[in-house]
Amino acid sequence: MTGPALASLLPLPVALPLAGAVAAPLVARLHRQLSVIIALGCLAGSAAILLLEAPSVFSGVVRAHYLGFWAPVHGHALGIAFAIDPFGEIFALVAALVGAILLLYTHSELGGLGPRELGDYACLFQLLLAALIGGALTADLFNLFVWFEVAALASYGLTGFFLERPIALEAAFKILALTTLASFAVFVGAGLLYARHGALNYAQLHFSLVERPGGRLGTADLIAFGLLVAGFATKAGLVPFHGWLADAHTAAPGPVSALFSGLMVNFGIVAIARLAFQVFGPGSAPVLGLLLGVGLISALLGAALALAQDDLKRLLAYDTISQMGILAIGLGTGTAPGIAGAVYHLVNHALFKSLLFPCAGAIVHRTGLTKLSEMRGLARRMPVVAVAFVIGAASIAGIPPLNGYVSLSLIHSGLLGSHQVVPYALMLGLGRLGLG
Repeated sequence: MTGPALASLLPLPVALPLAGAVAAPLVARLHRQLSVIIALGCLAGSAAILLLEAPSVFSGVVRAHYLGFWAPVHGHALGIAFAIDPFGEIFALVAALVGAILLLYTHSELGGLGPRELGDYACLFQLLLAALIGGALTADLFNLFVWFEVAALASYGLTGFFLERPIALEAAFKILALTTLASFAVFVGAGLLYARHGALNYAQLHFSLVERPGGRLGTADLIAFGLLVAGFATKAGLVPFHGWLADAHTAAPGPVSALFSGLMVNFGIVAIARLAFQVFGPGSAPVLGLLLGVGLISALLGAALALAQDDLKRLLAYDTISQMGILAIGLGTGTAPGIAGAVYHLVNHALFKSLLFPCAGAIVHRTGLTKLSEMRGLARRMPVVAVAFVIGAASIAGIPPLNGYVSLSLIHSGLLGSHQVVPYALMLGLGRLGLG
């Protein structure tokens, strides 16, 4: 297939789950399982197209498609663009494949849902996955904001899906309030950059920022950067924007908690990485230092809060905050090993939590227990779940030869390579605690 033909396929990995989301509530009226079957087919189609793009993308070709064929004029991008690079390819493919597995797992934990409820659930699930894939493939800042909003709307519905539970209503309201503020921050930050530079496309914004007089960020640029990072850090659950995360993960069903922890919060890190390296550039003075500082605080505080929990799902939720901090640290090193480790750990984290949260959901579903202090003898009663949980926990702890060992080692190498001795020592301390 030719390059232009491959580029023209870029909207399809997003359009397919969107079409599946529209169809799910309608076909559920015909047959209870049909909505999930169609959803799995749409996600499989998205994954197939992304795999078709993979050989050229990983050989160094970046493909772009402008919707409506509004191609750039004299270097100025006028239309909405999708572009695929290795980073976006990895996250989009992980979102499609892991999302399909989690949707399939729904039959185990939520098999008792009626046709209407299952159709609505499949709709929201696909809507969130479409937003994650779209956010990974978009090439302009405003479109990133749009996918941020789509993901937020789907997350409200999934968090409060069982509204008869008081904790679900409270968690849905909390995520609504905090992510609305985050969305406003992202919108204002993008508006400031557009007002100052007349561009929203990543590349065009980057060239405008690089060519600024004196090579320094202006006040408006710094404010925009702060607002954008704060908005996307809320989605990532980084400290101090993490207030929604534990309640949302605890209230949601097991597959939804895995979707939130393994994929949705990673979307915030993906957006921050785009800002740091493709829009502002690592040479901008506050970028890497801010990432490293926020990452360290999140990694340490998230680990401390996780150790203090007696509720299984809340423990895993606070560990997610710690893991997001580790990802930010890897990006903040600004070195090739550190960034490679962060990208690999992003994939690993999606796998960790997509294993651990379904295990937690299976335990709660079968035993009705949520407190660790009450879970005695589970290894004898649920040996397969116990083995799977131990594998996931060992991977998070970075125990060789599991995948977490490699990604964490790369991040450690990045810290040493950038002479960040204190952060390196703190990361080793987290490793001793078994949390990274």
